[in-house]
Amino acid sequence: VHVADVPRVAYLNAAPAHGATEFPVGTVLVKEIHAGASKSDWQVLAMVKRGGGYDPGSGCAGWEWFGLDVTGASPAIQWRGVQPPTSESYASCGACSSCHSAASSNDCVLAPELSLSRW
Repeated sequence: VHVADVPRVAYLNAAPAHGATEFPVGTVLVKEIHAGASKSDWQVLAMVKRGGGYDPGSGCAGWEWFGLDVTGASPAIQWRGVQPPTSESYASCGACSSCHSAASSNDCVLAPELSLSRW
């Protein structure tokens, strides 16, 4: 469930090069949405820059999206692709790029603290 007023933590595996206009292939962004005190109440999502024309025409070409389960000893992939399965809900908007494409000038990364202009 996409709730704007709950704590969130975002992780980036490596900063892009100074002056970059897009995140490099191999970039991993993870967002934890802390909807409760227990990890079982969290929603954890990721986007990974695959490149190679993955998901062309989406407005966010090159990105693959993931839902993660962090309740076990190691994170596990719940789903991956261009949108969550119908059994999962996040923002009720379908394809991840339907919202993320609004940040096309920042290579589809919505978080202002991860603006390419910062590097």
